[in-house]
Amino acid sequence: MNGTSTRLSINTGTIRINLGSGVDYREGYFNIDSNPDAKTDFCINFLQIDRIFQPATVSEILMLHSLNYLNLWQARDLFAKAHRLLKPGGKLVIETVNLENAIQKILSSIGNFDEYLEGVRALHAFGVDQLQRKEVYTPNAFSWTRWHLTGELNNAGFGSVQILPAQTHVPWRDMRIEAHKNQGST
Repeated sequence: MNGTSTRLSINTGTIRINLGSGVDYREGYFNIDSNPDAKTDFCINFLQIDRIFQPATVSEILMLHSLNYLNLWQARDLFAKAHRLLKPGGKLVIETVNLENAIQKILSSIGNFDEYLEGVRALHAFGVDQLQRKEVYTPNAFSWTRWHLTGELNNAGFGSVQILPAQTHVPWRDMRIEAHKNQGST
């Protein structure tokens, strides 16, 4: 489906969004990505999700390693839109690289090229296979720490923000944030 301004008229049931789905198509979610080669339900820019979904109708927004491709101002806009789209009690789940962990890896790996490269890869989002093939890749646009991401989500109106161990990708490097919209929020 293309990114038209037609909104879904679904106001009941559970609406869950997998934002930045890429190759991770998930059943039970509306899978959204801006890459036309990705398997999606909607191929649109992240910042257009409010053109599809009504305010206060979404139960969950999942972003697994997609937040880091947004600039800071884009992320702030997205957090505000996510807060408006979520139902009271709804949650935004983010997994992304923790900048502090990547920096620690880099600093502790001086003299060990392979370990050093792992830390650098965390910052720039490229695979070893891409490096070997000399393949062009899209680097991260912004990096996050726990305290900064928590602060931005609080500023967007999220009341409860939890920092949890990552459940996907690379546990030493990544973090999981679950932000909940307060029950009384509109």
